[in-house]
Parts: sequence; C-alpha cells; structure tokens
Amino acid sequence: MSWSHFIELITFEDLVVLLTKMVQNNAIQIISNLKEESMYNFEVTINSPILKTQHIKKPIVVTLAVAIDMLSYMAVEIGSLKWFKVLASMYNHFGDAAEDVCRRWSMQANEYSHGNFISSWNYLIRTAPTTKRPVTIATLIEYAKEGGWTNETHEDE
Repeated sequence: MSWSHFIELITFEDLVVLLTKMVQNNAIQIISNLKEESMYNFEVTINSPILKTQHIKKPIVVTLAVAIDMLSYMAVEIGSLKWFKVLASMYNHFGDAAEDVCRRWSMQANEYSHGNFISSWNYLIRTAPTTKRPVTIATLIEYAKEGGWTNETHEDE
C-alpha cells in the first residue's frame, strides 16, 4: 500500500496538524508550496533519523466485511449527525454496495423508518459527487474505535 492510501485514512486537518508539529520540531521540511488547486500534492523531506526508521503501523484496509464488523461496535442513532456520517462514509467508500449493509444496520434502531433511510440515502447519492469535503472511511474507523473495535482481527485480510 502506498503512502497516498495511508494518508487517505486521516483527515486533511489532522495531516496539517501533524505536518505543522513536525516542521516546528525540525523533523521535516516541506519542499513545495501547497497550492489551492492542488493542495494535496506536496513533498516532504524527513530530517529525523528516528522518523526515518520508526515503524509505522500497517494502514487499515476496510473491506465491506471489515466495515460490517465495525458497524457492530456502534449504536444506531437514526437522524443524528453521527448516523448520517456513517452512511456517508460507507457510501463514499463502497458506493451502492453499502446500501443494504447500512439499511440492515439502521434497522436495529426502534425509530427506524424505511422512508427516512431511503430519503437520506438518495440525498447522499445526489450530493456526493459535488461535496467539497466528503466524509471518508476514516470517520467510520474513528467511530468504530470509540465503540471498542480494534483492527487485530482483520490484519491479515
């Protein structure tokens, strides 16, 4: 897996904070300026021998099976921002393949309404292509970890 895949698992804001701290500690040097039209393209030179050799954990690869396991660690709160972000992260990562999984997960809640689910899902389909800052699978990972999920059972998948 490339670094670009690893970086996709953290938010841009978290990456900026991490890089800022590393620059302040003289651990890295930013080579090229961040440009508005290509703000995700930049080079980093690592100055610290500790950082060069530091073991970096294997990034979490989220298959649909892993996502289903993650969902089992989360309470369903229909209509909440968290519920919608879970749906968005699943849709943005898996597309239409996530609809049935998200519906079944949502049905665990007493307040589940098929109409509400379909309305929310269709909203995601309509707006996802134009969303400037889409919700990524990192959101699902964060919520699952808050619920006690670990990657240990899926490291070899």
